[in-house]
Amino acid sequence: MKLRRKYLRLFRIIAYSGLFLCLFSRVVSAQYDEDIIKAVYIERITRFVEWPHNQISRDTGCFVIGIYGDNEFFNTLKKVLENKTVKDKQPDIVQITATGQIASCDLCYFSGIVPDDVESIMSQANQNGVLVMSGAEDLGANGTHINFFLEDNKLKFEINKSSLDSGRFKVSSMLLKISKII
Repeated sequence: MKLRRKYLRLFRIIAYSGLFLCLFSRVVSAQYDEDIIKAVYIERITRFVEWPHNQISRDTGCFVIGIYGDNEFFNTLKKVLENKTVKDKQPDIVQITATGQIASCDLCYFSGIVPDDVESIMSQANQNGVLVMSGAEDLGANGTHINFFLEDNKLKFEINKSSLDSGRFKVSSMLLKISKII
């Protein structure tokens, strides 16, 4: 009788362990969604950036984020920022199809598409107080203010300090400490 209870207890432990391992492996193997993490980073990074005064003059009551490129990221960002505020304003996520539309944004994100004339776009963005972020290789070094990149399968970001200074953006030292400065 005691032997039977031991086997029954052992069987339960093995069954529960198997169930736990099965559930745990599903969580661990869940796909790493880089777009969701980028969307969260975008909102969080804005907390540590102060926009130039010329940008404040066009206060519309909304914080306009333009997405140039990827429709999938546009939809992800809309979902992530739903019912949230950015810089104490309601976010208005808009699709940018022409670089001339960038001036109407507070923040513009280039999603995997490299525009032809980054230098001209950055000049326009800096004149109009538009923070430019990107997720394409080498765009940070080519002038965008903040660029996302993967390192050791982790999403990180780099800050082009001279480009931010050209746009008269002020960045918290806390943000600078956790980023790669280029």
